Amino acid sequence: MINKADLKWLACAIDSEGSIGLRKVARGKRYVYAPCVQITNTNKNYVEECRRIIRNIGYEVNTVFSKLPTKRKIWKICYTISLNRTDNIVVFLEKIKNYLIIKKKHCIVLRQYCLHRLKNQISRRNFIYTGKEEIYWKKLRKLNGRGIRNGAEVTE
Repeated sequence: MINKADLKWLACAIDSEGSIGLRKVARGKRYVYAPCVQITNTNKNYVEECRRIIRNIGYEVNTVFSKLPTKRKIWKICYTISLNRTDNIVVFLEKIKNYLIIKKKHCIVLRQYCLHRLKNQISRRNFIYTGKEEIYWKKLRKLNGRGIRNGAEVTE
C-alpha cells in the first residue's frame, strides 16, 4: 500500500527540486520527444529518499540513479533520479498530481502527451508522430520558462 504522506513528500520534492517535461531529441531529419520526470539535488540522502518512495510505488526498474559531473571545481556533485518510460509516467503522474502545487499544470500537460503517445503506439519503442507532440513540447517549454507565463493555457 502506498503511504499518502510519502506521496505528498515526493510531490513536494518534485515541486521544489524536480522537473516534469519533454526532451526534444534530433533523430535524423525529425525530432522525437521523450517524457521525463526528474529530481536532482546535491544532497545524496534527499535523492535516495525520493528513490525509496518511488520504489515503494513500484518503479524500481525505471528509476535511474546517477552522479552528474560538475563543470567547475567549486560546484557540488549533483545526484539525479529519473523516470522515463511513457506508460509508467502516466500512472506515476496520476498518483501524485493531486499533491502537486507548483508543477500541477506541467503534470497535466505531460500526462496528456503520454496518453496521446500511448494511443499512437506501434510497439514498445515505436510511435506514430502526429505533429501534436510539438504542441505539447511548446506548452511545457512555456510552463518551464522564467518570468510571466502568458498563453500557457492548460485544461484537464
